[in-house]
Amino acid sequence: AGDRPGLLAQIGKLFVEQNVRLQNAKIATLGERAEDVFFVTTEDNRPLDEATSQALISSLETTLADPETA
Repeated sequence: AGDRPGLLAQIGKLFVEQNVRLQNAKIATLGERAEDVFFVTTEDNRPLDEATSQALISSLETTLADPETA
């Protein structure tokens, strides 16, 4: 995604809203492009089920596609 101020905060907010726990992250900015990898689990440290994964992916895609999303 294109890097922009507040991008990581927006992603973190989605994790909270989806009840997802961030276990680890690899954060990189290459010029104007952000390439980040997030390792997430449920709040009780279990792998995400398919429904939760798909909901999170959908929310992330919407947020990343709209630079006005806060």
